[in-house]
Amino acid sequence: MNGWGTDNALTYIGRGVYQADLSLDAQTDGYLFKIASEDWSTVNFGAMSGDDTAVTLDAERTLAVTDHNLTITVSTTANHRFRLDASDPTAPILVVTDLDMAPYGYGTTQSSIYVRGGFNEWGTASEAHYAGGDVYEAVIPVEVGTYEFKVASEDWATVNLGAGASNTVTIGTAFGDLADGGGNLSISIAEANEYLFTVDASGETPTLWVVPFKPFGATEVFVRGGMNGWGTDNLLVFKGTARYSTHIVLEVGDYEFKVASEDWSTVNLGAAEGAATQVTPGEAYTSLAQGGGNLMITIDTAGTYRFQVDGARNVPPALLVEQTPGS
Repeated sequence: MNGWGTDNALTYIGRGVYQADLSLDAQTDGYLFKIASEDWSTVNFGAMSGDDTAVTLDAERTLAVTDHNLTITVSTTANHRFRLDASDPTAPILVVTDLDMAPYGYGTTQSSIYVRGGFNEWGTASEAHYAGGDVYEAVIPVEVGTYEFKVASEDWATVNLGAGASNTVTIGTAFGDLADGGGNLSISIAEANEYLFTVDASGETPTLWVVPFKPFGATEVFVRGGMNGWGTDNLLVFKGTARYSTHIVLEVGDYEFKVASEDWSTVNLGAAEGAATQVTPGEAYTSLAQGGGNLMITIDTAGTYRFQVDGARNVPPALLVEQTPGS
């Protein structure tokens, strides 16, 4: 795409995230590429496996220090964003998106959208960056208080999302009553923190979530259960945008476990009262609760499994367990 040169520098946009926008021509044979520094040694990220090099549009791809190139196939000539979340610098996550398909357009100042409110003097300091899949994200430090806000473009006309029939946004709860040209939204913040504002424009009506950017804060949290003697061997590593993950090698069998801190009290997430305790690999489990009962998972195929705790749209967070490719 650029002769393996240094024309397309990634720009740091904060909180561990870098991005670069490239115009790519349709190419059925695919483009080979890597994410690397000029010296090819300080940074050199590619595919984790030589048998699985393909990057799919809008899909997360975890990178590794490796000799394997990545590949991407582009079916239409368009502007593309390469977005690298290096919150975990040992295993950064790449997402490539077709910017020309972004819901609010691309290529002009007015196509950018911002979260604008009393917490930032209604200005444009907090851009909601396009993250692919019709989703925009902004991370904003907010002090304790009650604030009015909207999601809008710089001109307040191209995009101006506010309240429909209701205006109260609750931390961790989907707000699906956004309306173009609506009134101000309102949110109450009980704890000063950095908050992740997510706008999903994939549906007929956009949906908004507001959650803590780093749900566990400074607390280390682990997957603890029968697979590791209920100990603290499997630290959940912060991956950015309210998500954590760890990889665990599992043999065939049944395992009880929880998501908990070392003291078993600061964080102690298990099955909510009355909820099913079974976690099915490949399916999101959304019934976690502080102080809940033990979870259960059945492993039918031995291998390495990723345990991902995702708080971007859920408080408490959701849990997803998946076998990693090739394991």
